[in-house]
Amino acid sequence: MIQSMEEAVQLLEDTHRAAEDRERAIHYIAANEAGPAEIAVLVTTLDDHDTGIRFAAGSALARCGKMALKPMAEAVALPGASVMTRQGVHHALKDNVNGEVQRTAADLIKALEGPGSDVAAMQAAISLLGKL
Repeated sequence: MIQSMEEAVQLLEDTHRAAEDRERAIHYIAANEAGPAEIAVLVTTLDDHDTGIRFAAGSALARCGKMALKPMAEAVALPGASVMTRQGVHHALKDNVNGEVQRTAADLIKALEGPGSDVAAMQAAISLLGKL
């Protein structure tokens, strides 16, 4: 049983651990009011090699609400942001528990859905960051 955020982050970052253990760490983080450090780890995890881990990280970020908006936009604004990161951010924004986040990020959500989403999403993320 996970006893602390530090333990959950360590477990999540250990890519040699079983996916079930890492998902349990993600759920612990989401259920225990993730702070900026934990949100940063979840955003990084959107680029994980395991599809289930990526999906769980996106779901956890969706539960973080407004606190996760800027770090997710920053990840998409980076040149060369991976398809996996963009898909995870899209999932987290579309399923966000905070309707204000969905409204604020509407242009980014739309850019993440369209063709050529790498450039369009990067531009939308940069624009969003200018408003935050």
